[in-house]
Amino acid sequence: MMEKIVLKNIIKSFGTGEKKVHALQGINLSIEDGEMVAVMGKSGSGKSTLLNVLGGLIQADKGTYLFENKQINNLNQKQLSTFRSGNIGFILQYYALLDDRTVFKNIALPLKYGKNKKRDITAKTEKLLKKMEIYDKRNNYPCELSGGQCQRTAIARALANDPEVILADEPTGSLDSGTETMIMELFKQMNRDGKTIIIVTHDESVAKYCDRIITIKDGIVQ
Repeated sequence: MMEKIVLKNIIKSFGTGEKKVHALQGINLSIEDGEMVAVMGKSGSGKSTLLNVLGGLIQADKGTYLFENKQINNLNQKQLSTFRSGNIGFILQYYALLDDRTVFKNIALPLKYGKNKKRDITAKTEKLLKKMEIYDKRNNYPCELSGGQCQRTAIARALANDPEVILADEPTGSLDSGTETMIMELFKQMNRDGKTIIIVTHDESVAKYCDRIITIKDGIVQ
């Protein structure tokens, strides 16, 4: 299989002087196209920093980040924004939905930023609503949904621009075990549909759904 992502000696620190934190201390990693990977490690190990580097939300201080053989760590902020919107879908533990917008409008948001035509936005959003089995909740607000319905909404929004890679940060951390199973089955289906998926988790039951487990300790892949 083709390598989707390659990291070579990725280093990232925060702060200065005595307060400097070495979050990533020489990460070397490759992820193949179509893989579903779990990233595990204790709190403060560098998992979320790694995910943010992969998503282009922050840039490494040193090292090489290749996405489909293209350099990412030398892009400017505008280029990084274009990279994110075209290639990456983010899913977070607490959903990050907009409370004052309906389910439909939350999912449609990335499509509006992409300057799609109104009829195309409607068609794509309704397709995702049906795929996530929340079409009947399209006019509801996040406060009116269960945790599982909120996460389905967040997944639909992440899929709106048909990204190459899904990055999920503790996507089941706020869910009960039954809902966790339901959401992880959705991730498996997305993976079968061809998405490359990287999940940061502390939960071994989540990691078992993945093709491979990557363990990070003190900013280094073990």
